[in-house]
Amino acid sequence: MEILSILLIITLIVVILLIIYINDYNKLITIKIKMETSDNNIKTALKQKKEKMEILYEEIKKVCKKKNYLKNFEELKKKKLDNYELDKELNEIFLTMNNFKEDYKELNNDEFNKTLLEINMLDQNILANKKFFNKNNNALIKIFKGHIKITAKINKISIKNSYEIKEPNVTSSLWPVNRFF
Repeated sequence: MEILSILLIITLIVVILLIIYINDYNKLITIKIKMETSDNNIKTALKQKKEKMEILYEEIKKVCKKKNYLKNFEELKKKKLDNYELDKELNEIFLTMNNFKEDYKELNNDEFNKTLLEINMLDQNILANKKFFNKNNNALIKIFKGHIKITAKINKISIKNSYEIKEPNVTSSLWPVNRFF
């Protein structure tokens, strides 16, 4: 009878540990999937933003006669950057491109403005996905203790760097305010 009781207690403990592991695993995987989805959305939007900026670059090249005016955009094409670095580089270059519109009135046309608006819309998408990524990363940080840490290590799930979030500081009349598309 004692052996049966001991086996029953051991079985009960194993089942409880298995339930805890499965629960922790599901929490971690849910957060991981949300973060990966956000990160992939950011990657896609950054790629689209870079393509739109290529259109602006070609337009600026036609008007501006200075050499090396957007040298860092040319160099960007050769670099292999992660989402964090690419976002930062594109934002800096975009500010420069936006300034060209002010300096060269020939660039103040419908096509150039439409491309600027499309980039601003992509920036909104990127910003929303950064916030969602960071929210889930913060949730992961909060639960990343005790037995969940063991489950995470077993499944090679780790905390990621959060995205730097800067609210857009655009004074352009192209920035969509209270508009639904």
